Amino acid sequence: MRKFFILLFSFLAIIILAAFIYYFTKPNYGTIEITSNLKSVELSIDENKKSIDPPYRERVLVGQHSLRVSMNNYSPFEKTITIERNKTANVDISLISTNESAEEEETSSFFNKNTLIKYLPASGEYFKIDFYQKGTSDIYYKIILSPKTDPKNKEGYKKELQDYKNKVLIWIKSKNINPDELNIEWTPQEVVNI
Repeated sequence: MRKFFILLFSFLAIIILAAFIYYFTKPNYGTIEITSNLKSVELSIDENKKSIDPPYRERVLVGQHSLRVSMNNYSPFEKTITIERNKTANVDISLISTNESAEEEETSSFFNKNTLIKYLPASGEYFKIDFYQKGTSDIYYKIILSPKTDPKNKEGYKKELQDYKNKVLIWIKSKNINPDELNIEWTPQEVVNI
């Protein structure tokens, strides 16, 4: 019986030793998982280039890796990532169209020239301001005034409209904008067709 336990102990010791050697001598791997806003992209991990269809997973050695994701007509994405043993590094990539960059610059320029737009739509107890565009560059600001005075009381109604108009002009000036430089369309509430 003693021989049996010695053989069993020896057998278990060899298995444990083999597992220990295997665990510490095998290469250390982790996983990289890539998601993207595009269905197909070019991926380079440490200069090894391939076409992929995200979501994409690949087993890679532990350590730092250079990652580059690109696609025609899109700005490339580059990043150094660190892969840890038996862990997954998730990389979500949104490539930006080079055409969108031009559109964003044009939009940014548009908003810089028409600074009131960034505060719109705006509304208060007695007004609502929004804008619309005529042609390619003319911006018009539609200001709807909401007087409480009955329009049959012409003098009171007219005075209240003027008072509200002055308050809106003060609000616009508080944004460091000269209302005289704006195309403003003033409209009393009761004639607005919404």
